[in-house]
Amino acid sequence: MKIKSKKASIIVTWYLIISFIWIFFYDQIIYVEAQNIKYYKSFQIFKWIFFILITSLFLYELIKRSHSEIETLNNEQEDSLRDLKSRLNELEKVAYVDYLTKLATRRFLMEKCELLFESAKRSEITLTLLMFDIDYFKKYNDRYGHVEGDRILRIIGNLLKKNFKGKTNAIGRYGGEEFLIVLPHTDLRTSISLVEKFQKKLKICFLEHGDSPFGEITVSIGVKSGKISEYESVDDLVRKVDEELYRAKESGRNKYSFSEKDNR
Repeated sequence: MKIKSKKASIIVTWYLIISFIWIFFYDQIIYVEAQNIKYYKSFQIFKWIFFILITSLFLYELIKRSHSEIETLNNEQEDSLRDLKSRLNELEKVAYVDYLTKLATRRFLMEKCELLFESAKRSEITLTLLMFDIDYFKKYNDRYGHVEGDRILRIIGNLLKKNFKGKTNAIGRYGGEEFLIVLPHTDLRTSISLVEKFQKKLKICFLEHGDSPFGEITVSIGVKSGKISEYESVDDLVRKVDEELYRAKESGRNKYSFSEKDNR
């Protein structure tokens, strides 16, 4: 690693000036001062000792400054690395935390869903997926504006977080006005109880929606619950809960739907 050229040039320039003066003028000074050959030889030895010392001092100064520059550059690199790590952490948060609802993003949600799915398959435990969709949300945005629409998304996200909280549960924004929740160790009866509890809490909020036949914000919910079969995949599970959500919407919205086989 190179030291800054300006500082190095100054040191070398001074070294050359002193060396030039010492080499070219010293002999003449000694000749005047020391006519005796014995003294002359002694002064010659002193001359080279002094030359070695001055060379060593300049080398020491160059090495010291070089080390200082290297240390400064290392500190700057460490600061840059810390800044880079900080930015990467921020980007990671953006990748895994939805900026609006503060729930998991779809990417993080599906990663966690995959882990919970594989665990449920190995342990043969019940796994429940819930998919929520805000009814007539596009009409709400058209009438009240996207700022109000964002407020509704935050309220729904907060209600979901409080109602379905659990150490192993995964709650996230699946996309737009859709939310997905994964509940391990939770059977169909318990899941439906939690869904109905959520609907009651939402109704108490009474979030007005003038373009909805219900006059307020409501949600449609798909429920898929059961043990994971050997040949099922995460995509199969998500597709099935999405189908249940579609049935809930087709049958009038503001309700939940689950398949008959889940009720056994």
